Amino acid sequence: MSRADYLVHLAWALPFVALQLAVGRARLWRARRALTLVVAVTASWLSLADDVAIRLGIWSFGAEHLCGVRVDAVPLEEIAFFAVTALLVAQGVVLLEPAPTSDSRSAR
Repeated sequence: MSRADYLVHLAWALPFVALQLAVGRARLWRARRALTLVVAVTASWLSLADDVAIRLGIWSFGAEHLCGVRVDAVPLEEIAFFAVTALLVAQGVVLLEPAPTSDSRSAR
């Protein structure tokens, strides 16, 4: 066990992010602004809720497993987890959205 345990556990997401990029790089690039906004808002909101819960003593994290960087009371690892999870979900939504047809493009 080390001080980077929680941060290292985020490696589970890398193959999935890579797969999403391999499958739909062009679609994801076109949606980059929306994806950035969704990830930022989601990670911020969940981090705020986490901050409240930590300060109220509802839960805590073992300091021996954290890198030591915090934003207010929230460990960096927790913020990164929220961001990576939001990224995977948001990219999945973009990739599962039906591709626009030529009819829908001309209707705009």
